[in-house]
Amino acid sequence: MYGEVGHLIALYTAILIEGSFFREQINESQVALYRDLFNTGIAAVTETIEAEAGAIGAGALRLV
Repeated sequence: MYGEVGHLIALYTAILIEGSFFREQINESQVALYRDLFNTGIAAVTETIEAEAGAIGAGALRLV
């Protein structure tokens, strides 16, 4: 999972840089694409965590 989380961190960093430094070049369709990519990635990581927690057993992994 470290690779997936690292990818999401890099994606979010790119989104922040793009929005900050290249604001005049970004448009709504790019914002929507970035948002969809990030939300899909977060959902996949969350699903994996929940599946692994279920495989370990109830209460073995608590997410705060």
